[in-house]
Amino acid sequence: MSTALQGEIDWDTPRVRQRATTARITCRVCELKDDVPLTHTPGPLCRACGADVPATKAKVKQWLAGVLAQTDEAMEAWDWTRRAYRPYWEKIQDARVAGRADADQKARAAHHYYALVLDAELAMHRALEPLGIERARLERALELLETL
Repeated sequence: MSTALQGEIDWDTPRVRQRATTARITCRVCELKDDVPLTHTPGPLCRACGADVPATKAKVKQWLAGVLAQTDEAMEAWDWTRRAYRPYWEKIQDARVAGRADADQKARAAHHYYALVLDAELAMHRALEPLGIERARLERALELLETL
């Protein structure tokens, strides 16, 4: 720090040493940032979520039910495709078990039904990954709300 700057700021003034009266938190339910008083209860929740814990708990349960429904929907679509094109799916699995690294590309080029099965599998994985992350977050939030 330059000496000119040091001379301009007096670090020992009461204004600089003020005590904090609020804390910046990230809500464990809605993940929004909020400035809450240091005496705020419940601690890990923003003011909006902490104002009515039973209502917040009901909202989280509703959100979790929606995520579980979307997960079931993605799995049902994948199960239907896998059953409808069972011979193609079994051949893809056999090639994967045999360790052929290019099995998916060869299967895709061989017939459009293979491509249909592979695309359905990819769509299922793309749908389930973010849903799994959101499900875990909501389950943690619900556990926290149960303890409050």
